[in-house]
Amino acid sequence: MIISAPQVQKKMPLIVYDMDYDSRIERAKVTYQVNVPGGCTYHDVAISYGDSIEMLIKETYDKLQEVQEMSPGGWNAARRFRELKNALRGKAKEKYICLVQRDYPNAADKTDANYEEVKRQIITKISDHAWPGDEIHTYLSSKASTSAARCEMEVIVSRNPTRFWPE
Repeated sequence: MIISAPQVQKKMPLIVYDMDYDSRIERAKVTYQVNVPGGCTYHDVAISYGDSIEMLIKETYDKLQEVQEMSPGGWNAARRFRELKNALRGKAKEKYICLVQRDYPNAADKTDANYEEVKRQIITKISDHAWPGDEIHTYLSSKASTSAARCEMEVIVSRNPTRFWPE
């Protein structure tokens, strides 16, 4: 993710955040075939083990969302729950199963709103913090300060951090 400052004197990004996982490493994935008018397309969704929250969001949650949006008619809520379970392994899958058994045991509980909530709850359980947004903010702030220190900018513009969840 790149956050650019107003281009005052040099035309380059001010702060660059490094991902907390190596995106060049080939990871286990689930491949989806989506039938579209005129043929079909293939989409890969990375399997997440819960070792990287950033990877879980970017490579699993976001990619599943893309596949769901491209599928003719989309997916109903029950299928969204099922496909998320298929894209998780290890610690992430254990937390998911516990959450679904405890909070969403019936088919009537598997709604679109609850699907979004279970995605947030998985992050909370994996990070072991009630409000992981604060931990993510601290993590990103520390990365930003080291990146900014290495950056040879003449003008550094500071920005207020984004709160991920309300206080």
